Amino acid sequence: MQQIFVFGCGQLFSVKQGALLKTYEIAGIYDNYKTGEYQLGDGRIVPVIKPAKDNTGGYSVAIMRTDVAEAWEQLHDLGVKAESVIFPYEIQPLYENEIDLFSHGERLEIQGNNMIYRDRWENVYPVCHRKDFDELMKVQERKTVNSKTILEGCPGEPLNRTFGFSRGTPVDRYYIEKFLNDEKMNIRGDVWEVAENTYTMRYGAENVRNSFMLHVSSDEPGYTKGNFETGEGIKSEVADCIILTQVLPFISDCKAAVSNIYRMLKPGGVCLITVSGISQISRYDMDRWGHYWGFTDLSLRTLLEEQVPEEQIKIRVFGNVKSATALLYGIAAEELDQEELDNTDADYQVSICAVIRKEEK
Repeated sequence: MQQIFVFGCGQLFSVKQGALLKTYEIAGIYDNYKTGEYQLGDGRIVPVIKPAKDNTGGYSVAIMRTDVAEAWEQLHDLGVKAESVIFPYEIQPLYENEIDLFSHGERLEIQGNNMIYRDRWENVYPVCHRKDFDELMKVQERKTVNSKTILEGCPGEPLNRTFGFSRGTPVDRYYIEKFLNDEKMNIRGDVWEVAENTYTMRYGAENVRNSFMLHVSSDEPGYTKGNFETGEGIKSEVADCIILTQVLPFISDCKAAVSNIYRMLKPGGVCLITVSGISQISRYDMDRWGHYWGFTDLSLRTLLEEQVPEEQIKIRVFGNVKSATALLYGIAAEELDQEELDNTDADYQVSICAVIRKEEK
């Protein structure tokens, strides 16, 4: 079995040690900072020495450090005369960015005093520092997944500027209605909804005792004029349920609004809230009372917890990169498969929904 020296005995060596021992006999370990002994996974003890000139005795050196280029340069500067270099990607399993850089036959080579990276297409790139590998990863990813094949069919303008209403159900509306359907058992008693009572009647049905419509500016028959931000027209403990879909993004002082919303709930009452995450601007609202906020689950929870006890709040998120893209282009939910809609990726939040349940007295 070939004897080798190892340069580096940190996390990378721990990961690859078993595979390394199946192929090589480790004669010693180089370490820049300590000397003494090191116990290998098979129980053998090997010396730990600082690299110095010619102390490999002509053995090969396995670099077990993620900063491969810097490690090789250090050995070279110290005058270590290695017979050959064994690079970490040659020892399985591949580790972290090695998967991206060496999964398809790519390799590192020493040419004179220089290290080069040869990719699967036989292109050659000099590598001297860790940052060179970072740049290589970007180059290889761009070559492997050609963005033009993804973007070439994407127009520079949306297909529809009203969230896809003219084509069908907007993607975020699909998520809103899915959330309300899941929470329909809470739509009961005296139910308040902003601007209209469509969802009250659709999901509450016979469980609704009284349906109230709240509007910030209208005092027409059938409406109650009320302003969540100022508290004007908002009565205390009158609602068994408040349906608050896509309202908070259009209120400047959301903190005051949440306080008044919570005050409006009866003990045991529930508020069903939906807000936008990834979304276009609502031009209709922007031009009338302002479109102020986009949310994440964290920002919504933080806002609510300033006014509502943590245990009374439940947060859900909906969306993924494909459904978010569809929403931005104005593509309707009917144009996507249900699996494409229902797949949730928490890094691409289209709709964030919350349930506030006020504690019974």
